[in-house]
Amino acid sequence: MAPPDSWDDLDAELNRLGEYQWLVFTSINAIRFFFTRLFERGLDCRALAGPKIAVVGTATAEILKEYGLAADLVPEEFTGEGLAASMVAQGVKGCKVLLPRAKKAREVLPEILQENGAEVAIVPVYQNVRPKDYDLVRQELAEGGIDMVTFTSSSTVTNFLEMLGPERDSLLAGVKVASIGPITARTAEKAGLAIDVQPKTYTIPALVESILDFYEK
Repeated sequence: MAPPDSWDDLDAELNRLGEYQWLVFTSINAIRFFFTRLFERGLDCRALAGPKIAVVGTATAEILKEYGLAADLVPEEFTGEGLAASMVAQGVKGCKVLLPRAKKAREVLPEILQENGAEVAIVPVYQNVRPKDYDLVRQELAEGGIDMVTFTSSSTVTNFLEMLGPERDSLLAGVKVASIGPITARTAEKAGLAIDVQPKTYTIPALVESILDFYEK
């Protein structure tokens, strides 16, 4: 993970936080980068007194608590679609929504909110950057040293497969695949991967438990 190329967009929105009815976080990284910049600007959590805060799931809500804030909305289904549905159910028509997120991300959440009358400002607060040196991973796969690969987002699937290049099928032969949830699984399946493990709750702790159960059985 890396900061965005420029903080200008976020800085502009931090100057008018009071105009927003909703502040929405869809990942732990979005929270950490957002608050890092908030504090760098000499602001603190009092600047967030205006908007309600929505998060994509319980893990994101727990990270938010580290900054002394409780989420006003946590959806039952921990996906962008689930979050959008929960917000729409509360009524978003005419609301201004601030969405700090990755530079590249799925558009389903802002699109659903906009279709239901919300005004959404999308602000990049971090970007996914592939490691420059991944020879060790390729070597471990080639030597059979990796039994399972785990994916926690669609971008991890895409970047990982691009790193493997044309040898991906041979390198992944016999390797099991675990996905944190259905969206990530769908990306992996479209890329030709079969999913062996997927938790019922879309969090990293639940993914870990599912992997343990998989090998115990």
